Amino acid sequence: MRGRVFISYRRDDAPGDARGVCDRLTRKLGKANVFMDVDKLLAGQRFDRELDKALSQCDVLVAVIGPRWMELLSEYARGGKPDYVRDEIAAALKRDTVVIPVLVGREGHMPPLPQRNELPEDIRDLTLYQKQGIAHESFGRDTDELIAAINTVLRGKRRALPLKGIAIGGAAGLALAVAVFGYRGDLITWSGTRPNAPQPRPSAEGATVPAILSQSKSDADSAAEQAARQKAAEEEARRKAEDEAARKKAAADARKAAEDAVKRIADEQAAKRKAQDEADRKKAEEEAKRKADEQAGIGVVTDCDRLAASPTDANRPPGVAGIDPGRIDTNAAAAACDDAMRRYPAVTRFIYQAGRVAEARKDYARAMELYRAAIAKSNAPAMYALGVLYNFGLGVAQDYAEARNWYEKAAALGESYAMTNLGFLYSEGQGVPQDHVEARKWYEKAAALGDAQAMYNLGILYNDGDGVAQDYAEARKWYEKAAALGNSDAMFNLGVLYEDGLGVARDRKQARDWYQKAADAGDKEAKAKLARFK
Repeated sequence: MRGRVFISYRRDDAPGDARGVCDRLTRKLGKANVFMDVDKLLAGQRFDRELDKALSQCDVLVAVIGPRWMELLSEYARGGKPDYVRDEIAAALKRDTVVIPVLVGREGHMPPLPQRNELPEDIRDLTLYQKQGIAHESFGRDTDELIAAINTVLRGKRRALPLKGIAIGGAAGLALAVAVFGYRGDLITWSGTRPNAPQPRPSAEGATVPAILSQSKSDADSAAEQAARQKAAEEEARRKAEDEAARKKAAADARKAAEDAVKRIADEQAAKRKAQDEADRKKAEEEAKRKADEQAGIGVVTDCDRLAASPTDANRPPGVAGIDPGRIDTNAAAAACDDAMRRYPAVTRFIYQAGRVAEARKDYARAMELYRAAIAKSNAPAMYALGVLYNFGLGVAQDYAEARNWYEKAAALGESYAMTNLGFLYSEGQGVPQDHVEARKWYEKAAALGDAQAMYNLGILYNDGDGVAQDYAEARKWYEKAAALGNSDAMFNLGVLYEDGLGVARDRKQARDWYQKAADAGDKEAKAKLARFK
């Protein structure tokens, strides 16, 4: 299904998220069908006209809403500054274009959809549209759901014949009738002459009796036609009034449903916050009862290691594989790490691992406290983890410069994840000037240490020709390395290369095999691809 999608976002709010959404939609709908200003506008073009042109042609407007979206809306309004994002949404709503609010951020810290009374009048109907959340931790799954929603919208688009066209058609028919039959006063009569027709004798006044009767009949017919037209006009006015009343009722019902939904969500969030506050209170009471014990057993393996060690931490004990943040059993891991820190207060990795558990629980204040305690003892993974909190604004104001500072410190100590994230900052121009060459340098350093995400990112650079000459063969090499380490995005992109014959001979069997591997690894887009693959 193809259609035009306009991505509306604030550059001071969530540009990286908007770029990620744009890239995903472009893969699915095609580059020509997705509009994003940084990709489409050229030097010398008037951006206001080009944005208006793009809006007039789009079927769906995706409004990307990050943590500062409402703050910037108020700031522009107070300062009298032009707010192009507000203008874009208002224009789409005025045209009855489908609008999808997309809330972006870390899971559990997504910005709420603004309430109707918080918005200017020209964009209040934004709250009537169903939102879509896209969390950093489940980006692929959430964007798949967004794409499915857009496809559903596009399949339902229908256009009716405009009434103006019907009116023009009717006028053309009347003109044709006049041209064929001729026109005299209020009468349409045959313009030809009947051969050898006898002519009536004129009366004293110069008019024939048949002509007088004919004129009377014509006047009666004209009156009947006028009455019929009047009745049709009244019927049309009644129908329009009923349609307008039905439209207003439907709009009122939709507003009421939206307001009820907003209130229900607010109540649910308040209940969750109350439960979290109670859990935090109990945790604080338990931690207050802990007491220090003697230092010992630095070389031992504890449950804290088994349940919360990082897969990339060089300090983890031999035989401990580590665990990804999303798979941490926070209750068991928290108890184990609290016990390990109490028993072995000088072992730095237990402090860092306790920070990972707090972050998995979304207790970012506690996570930051633990990471800084580990950093004080030169723990590189904790430096990287603190950089992530600043990178995504978790528990602190988002600050790319501070994130880069901690990534660089961790990278200097050999932390590969920090190198990969440094590369991403340069690739996206977050807190630094955009520099794909510098991004490639950091990706290569991380890839040399076995980082699968860095290998996949290198493949993307060569695939798209960013900072390097476009080279599908080199892209394939890096995709294959990342795929061998379990990266499902790399598996999917290998399927695309073989299906389209990019840098390799076209091979549908190879393409199917790679799509199957990506699907087996949980890639929903690969599963959908296989379902249509013939």
